[in-house]
Amino acid sequence: MIKDFDRLPDKQAMPEYYVEIKNPMAYDILKRKVKRKKYRTVEEFMADMNLMFNNAKGYNTDDSLLYKHATALQIEAGRLYDIEKAKSDDTFADEDGKIPMPNGILHNGELYKVGDWIHIQNPNDLTKPIPAQIYRTYKASNSQSMVNVCWYYRPEQTVHRFDKHFYPNEVVKTGRYRDHHIEEVEGKCFIMFFTRYFKGRPRDLSEGQEIYVCEARYNEAKHEFNKIKTWASCLPDEVRDRDYAMDLYDHQRKLKKFPSPIAYLLKDEQKETDDLPKVQWGADGAPPKIGAVHKRPRGERDSPPSEPTPPPPPKPPTPQPRPMTSQASYHGTPLQQQQQTGPRPIGRPPLTSYPMNHSQQYAHPSAPSPAPQRPPSAMQHTSYNTPQTPQPQAATLPRPAAPVSGYQQPAAPSIPPNPISYGARPTTQGSYRDPPPIEVYTLPDQANLSIPAEVREQYQRDEYGRVLFFTAPPVAVDIVTESGVRSHSIRYLAEKARRQDSLARKRKTRNELLQSQERLAKTARLETQIKDAEALQEVKRRALRALEQQLRESAGEELDDEHLGRWSEAQAQAVEMERLMGERGVRREEGRRVGLMGAGVFGDDWDNRVVG
Repeated sequence: MIKDFDRLPDKQAMPEYYVEIKNPMAYDILKRKVKRKKYRTVEEFMADMNLMFNNAKGYNTDDSLLYKHATALQIEAGRLYDIEKAKSDDTFADEDGKIPMPNGILHNGELYKVGDWIHIQNPNDLTKPIPAQIYRTYKASNSQSMVNVCWYYRPEQTVHRFDKHFYPNEVVKTGRYRDHHIEEVEGKCFIMFFTRYFKGRPRDLSEGQEIYVCEARYNEAKHEFNKIKTWASCLPDEVRDRDYAMDLYDHQRKLKKFPSPIAYLLKDEQKETDDLPKVQWGADGAPPKIGAVHKRPRGERDSPPSEPTPPPPPKPPTPQPRPMTSQASYHGTPLQQQQQTGPRPIGRPPLTSYPMNHSQQYAHPSAPSPAPQRPPSAMQHTSYNTPQTPQPQAATLPRPAAPVSGYQQPAAPSIPPNPISYGARPTTQGSYRDPPPIEVYTLPDQANLSIPAEVREQYQRDEYGRVLFFTAPPVAVDIVTESGVRSHSIRYLAEKARRQDSLARKRKTRNELLQSQERLAKTARLETQIKDAEALQEVKRRALRALEQQLRESAGEELDDEHLGRWSEAQAQAVEMERLMGERGVRREEGRRVGLMGAGVFGDDWDNRVVG
């Protein structure tokens, strides 16, 4: 029966069918939509099924065979629909016990469904979550909600040529599809194809949602980048035909590519003939901790190197400066006068600006850079990894109206951060022995918003509510304020004292162990020397006995007791003579050394006088 509904009639053979039937439907169209997962519910599928049968019954007469087949198949489809709807969800589990959840998963007040772009926790770096897209939502055999996602890598997680350039916030699509617990999902993000990234931004995105741009696929086995031609081929079947609303720019923007963030990993000894380097892996179930760069020849699919920046136009000639009078030479800036008059006051930090991390600069490219702020005093850093209780400022200390030093006020908070805007590290004033400047950092908005609000309120924050992180601990200096003396907490000082005591005990134990080992080694050396001396004496005694035996054999006769006594006496005299000669030689050497050092006597008769 179903063969009559397999395909639609030919438009040239039956044009009247398409005039009468406004919404044609055939069985092959149903199968194609099922394969491409276009039906979100079984009711949507049944609607197209009934449309196909109703079209057949409306076009054919009631007594025709095609009308009767359509009626019988429609009744059978309704019966099967009732049977399937009566089944429980557990009957639709696959061989692994996974139950599909087509309506999505509700997590932390957010609904996650197929096609959503999300951030997955990265065990190697919590500040750089894994951008991914959901391909499947299901419930595992242990009743845990799971998502199957496709990973996207950041440029610093890939292997590429050292001169490759990337867009700001660029990611690449990988072939890694992984299952994750819904608890590992940090939140939503968005990935745009590079052709639309220049035209505008998606509409109705939540606050702090990060936007990435994608241009290429990344072959992790061959470390190759292939430019994506059709963005729909990179998406799940369920959302390939869907589009999203955008807020378009007034004109298409041009984005510049920046050098690789890991180009510094290139070594001087690397050559074009070397093998491809390997990435550094960290925790299991996570992307590479850091990628690598190489100097191998450029492939056919590799993008050409970026065009060199044209040289700046020549500057007009500078007019000859007029001679300054004696009065104008004293009209310098306060900072210049301070540097010329002498050293700065004790306790006041140098007037230098402290740069932020390059990935946290939110200043708009076209906005002017704000003036560097004066760094705070040492006690303004007391929030280093410890909550602080807000205390009123002293009357003599000005209340800062701007962020803490090092943080530059953003001109446009809605503009996403530029990860390639590297800030120059300031040089320390004075000699090279001066300590490096204190730097201040903030987390990305997505990571900062993941911190509970009640936790963020316990730490120092900027005017946008982002927690400030310092690279140096606070200095233990007491500052007298209106509310009393403000310094380190008792818990911090007690922990510091315990740590110092622990280090002192460990150092003492190590020294005692080294001394004990040295004494044991010295005792062992003395015992070895005594054993060697005893062994030497035993060898001498054996040699004398062997010599005595040889003399007896050579004489051919037994020596009587008188001869043996004389022989033993002569032998003892020889040994004693040898001992006396040895002692005399020792005294002679000592006398020579004492004479040379004390009197400075040199001559041929010195030995005779020492002996006499």
